[in-house]
Amino acid sequence: MELKAAQTRVLLAFQADPATVTRAHASLTPAEAAVERQALARVRRHRIAWADLDRAGLASVAVPIFATYDVQAAMGLLGTTEMLNAADRPSARVAALEQAAETLGSMIATSHA
Repeated sequence: MELKAAQTRVLLAFQADPATVTRAHASLTPAEAAVERQALARVRRHRIAWADLDRAGLASVAVPIFATYDVQAAMGLLGTTEMLNAADRPSARVAALEQAAETLGSMIATSHA
């Protein structure tokens, strides 16, 4: 996955090992790395990530899947910018994504109990 993909941002935002994030950002300029650190902070705060892939007409959004307290995976949606727009949050699509991630996280946690 690309560094600025929504799913990548979710996984890096909740990464327990800071060295992993540092390695992932090694190819970025200091200014780009600062922008990504701010994006990861927003993901931790809002528990949602939007992609920044500079592809006209395409958008993606991802949310974390938690089981107990740890992130297990990222679940995302890919679509057009008309379907998925960060300014429209909360949209029905994003709400359904968040609900699906919560349900899957509960199922994972239950299966490990």
